[in-house]
Amino acid sequence: MADGKVHEKDSNIIAAGVGVASVLIFHNFVAGAFVALGALSGVYITPDLDVDGWIRSKRNLVNDYGIVGYLWFGFWYPYARAIKHRNWLSHAPVVGTLVRVAYIGAIPLVGLYFTETAVPEVVKSAVSFWVIGLMVSDAAHWARDGFPLQK
Repeated sequence: MADGKVHEKDSNIIAAGVGVASVLIFHNFVAGAFVALGALSGVYITPDLDVDGWIRSKRNLVNDYGIVGYLWFGFWYPYARAIKHRNWLSHAPVVGTLVRVAYIGAIPLVGLYFTETAVPEVVKSAVSFWVIGLMVSDAAHWARDGFPLQK
């Protein structure tokens, strides 16, 4: 199994590759930028957030950003308690990504629901490209770990 340092390095390398590929595929620099940002997000929005304890990304956030890191740790605590490590809900490509994106998005989505604000298409597109990048990073994470899935 790879450690957090390897996963972080992989996400950084993947971000460059998928960013360039996305620009070439979509003929859109903004799409490429958001796909790359999504892959970079894999450093902190990692499938390993299902670990109930300290992992590299949480430790780095606390060391680099203090209270923000502790808030991030606290935000993910219920998620880590609810989902066992390497469960298919956290580690399966696509599914694990969408579960974490839904967990993150629950707060703003509730706010949008109550304000009845329409989300502009450009924001929907940016988020979609970001999720694609995160999915690629997560798939690499899963592969690097040896394709584990616990029930």
